[in-house]
Amino acid sequence: MKKLIVFLLVFVSCVLSAQDVVMVWNKSATLYSEKGRALLEVKTGTLVSVKIHPKDETRYLVTHKGKTYMAHKRSFRPLDEVTLAYKKTLLDLDGLEGKNNLRLSNIASELTVFFVQSLELRRDTAVAYQQSRSVVHNGNTVFIPTYTTLLSSSKFKKLMKAWKVDVEKLNKEKLSLLAQNKKVFVKRSQVKGRLASMDSQLKKFAEDKVSTTMKLYVVKDNIPLFIENKVKKYIKKGMVLEGKVHPRHKDWYLVKSAGKVYNVAGTGVVVKDAYQNYLSSKTVSATKELESLAEEIQTMQFRLKLYQGITRQLEANQVTQNGYSQIKDLIVAIDKVQNFTIKTPHAMAAYLNVNKAKKVLAVWTEEVVELTQRSLNAQKRTLQLKKALLDYEKAKKDLVKAAI
Repeated sequence: MKKLIVFLLVFVSCVLSAQDVVMVWNKSATLYSEKGRALLEVKTGTLVSVKIHPKDETRYLVTHKGKTYMAHKRSFRPLDEVTLAYKKTLLDLDGLEGKNNLRLSNIASELTVFFVQSLELRRDTAVAYQQSRSVVHNGNTVFIPTYTTLLSSSKFKKLMKAWKVDVEKLNKEKLSLLAQNKKVFVKRSQVKGRLASMDSQLKKFAEDKVSTTMKLYVVKDNIPLFIENKVKKYIKKGMVLEGKVHPRHKDWYLVKSAGKVYNVAGTGVVVKDAYQNYLSSKTVSATKELESLAEEIQTMQFRLKLYQGITRQLEANQVTQNGYSQIKDLIVAIDKVQNFTIKTPHAMAAYLNVNKAKKVLAVWTEEVVELTQRSLNAQKRTLQLKKALLDYEKAKKDLVKAAI
């Protein structure tokens, strides 16, 4: 009776464990021998055939490239769960990007305010207010003008020190969010690609599940093929060969060409699927960097306009008295609807200390040169990325056209 129960349990377990196709879901899955010895690491995204182990429901019997192994179930997901997980991941990525973009928008506004504030603070070291004090001279009352600097050098340095701390904190947060958004952009493209290719991946798996070879794409011209240590022929860039990892030599492959088996160095060939993924990843990364550069260039161009505006307002008039030049309200356009202004207080007049103004303008000139160079560098990088994208697109087209 005991033997019958055991037989029935094994029988039911085998019936319920008919082979199914699952995907490696962890970073990798370790495939073991029946005795528990680790034999192979299979990377995430790989499809394998499985059935539940008759003696342990927490494990699978895995069929991979014609061989049977044992593995933990937790390393795999059924395809319907994979599809659901991908869709949920896309929603999470959209939510994270939306949250990041909102904060980036706020940071951009804060940095603009801080930038304007830095211009105002430096400008204020060259601005003074004129007041009059009366003195009696030979029985007559004489009014003598006096000037009070709006912002002393020591106070300016103290305020700018605090300003730099706040700006560095915002820039650090901005860089972190941009880096995170770049990862989101790449991850979303990868997940969408995987979701879209599920059917074709399953079809390819059905065709290749017993194959131990892979498709190798030739990425350089005149790659030598060896038999033992002798070069027997050369192959051209763009060819696709059937091959597998060399069992004895690292970074070498065994490939078949015209019915013969050759050795080829891995420096001239790549796994076709991996190369396709590489090109897609580089395309996605370059596209995202172009978006960030466009925003950065726009910000720098805007700041250059601010420099131009405030410089014109701070240039001294030809008419000076005691080193001061009278100015009116100081107005600089921030954008189409915003300005910042120095208002002249009641019964006072605003004056420009000509010597101090020259020092401020000299500092701004250096800052404009640096900002202009950064803008030019960003534009140069933009051009490089656009050219690289053309190369990636051509490489992808060549890969599609390549045939064995």
